Amino acid sequence: MAYYFGQIVLYRPFLHYLAKKDGKPSDGRQQQCALYCLKAASSIISRSEVMFDRGYLCPASWVSLYTIFLSALCLVFLLATTEKGSAPVEAQKRVEAAVKILSSLRCLDTGAEKCLSILKVCENVFD
Repeated sequence: MAYYFGQIVLYRPFLHYLAKKDGKPSDGRQQQCALYCLKAASSIISRSEVMFDRGYLCPASWVSLYTIFLSALCLVFLLATTEKGSAPVEAQKRVEAAVKILSSLRCLDTGAEKCLSILKVCENVFD
């Protein structure tokens, strides 16, 4: 999970290149990094589902929780920057899966509750 955390932190700053609307063509490399971030986010959530189903995710693991949260947040950004009706269904499914995992990992001592509340606010803002 630490490897996935590193990937998401490394590529997340490039996401804003997907939402660039100033009419100037963006650098292909920057867009490629942004797309890789989204691909990594989707993959992280998918693999986290498998880990959760097998009982490998621990609620006390800050790195796991935060990696899943950041992945979901990246996909929420994608959903927010696409036009209504053209949002990728797969991204929406992955966000829902991430919320399910975070909800299942809630306990008093972890940040899962805060992560969920932030995702809820983002969802309300972008609707």
